[in-house]
Amino acid sequence: MPRTHGYSAKGLRCFGTHDWQAKGRLNAIGAILKRTFVTLSLFAGNINAGVFHVWM
Repeated sequence: MPRTHGYSAKGLRCFGTHDWQAKGRLNAIGAILKRTFVTLSLFAGNINAGVFHVWM
């Protein structure tokens, strides 16, 4: 996601052409049970309640 805000000296416009290497989002859900790592799942995109309930 590109940046929508920037900084410049007071009274001057902020110009920019750099995309800051914006990349896709990768989210992780994991489970630990009694000090034991059980599972890890990676999802490309957002995790909402529906995705979480399906994962469970």
